[in-house]
Amino acid sequence: MRIIVITPSDFVVEEALKINRLFECGLDRLHLRKPDSGLGEVEALLQNIDPQYYSKIRIHDYFELAEKYSLGGVHLNRRNALYEGNLSKTRSCHTLEELRYIEDYEYVFLSPVFNSISKYDYPSNFTEEELLQFITPQLEAREPYYLKADYIIQ
Repeated sequence: MRIIVITPSDFVVEEALKINRLFECGLDRLHLRKPDSGLGEVEALLQNIDPQYYSKIRIHDYFELAEKYSLGGVHLNRRNALYEGNLSKTRSCHTLEELRYIEDYEYVFLSPVFNSISKYDYPSNFTEEELLQFITPQLEAREPYYLKADYIIQ
């Protein structure tokens, strides 16, 4: 199993220090997600993260930073749906139908699986039955599927 962390949307006190510590403790992948931040703010955070971890960072915005710092890839979402570069890609999906078209991605996130605790009035999109019906054949075929919200299924 891989340990994947998504940063909070807003900056956190000593965030780079905390990110470095997570990597020291065995973090496999960090998704750098700062949707309301400027390019300079995101780049400043990156510059304070130990460069040895850059290959483990996936960026959600400002894809030019992924190329500049040789990051581990980019994460596509509704805000940033296209990427023409050569870095590895991941993606956020919000319907089971979207999961049928994921061959170009290293992995995908499916959300919200549970009612959100960080976003007001953001309930789950799926019933347990729908998820099991969709995921069970994938598990039997031993294909990896990742579910955002504390569950990673491999």
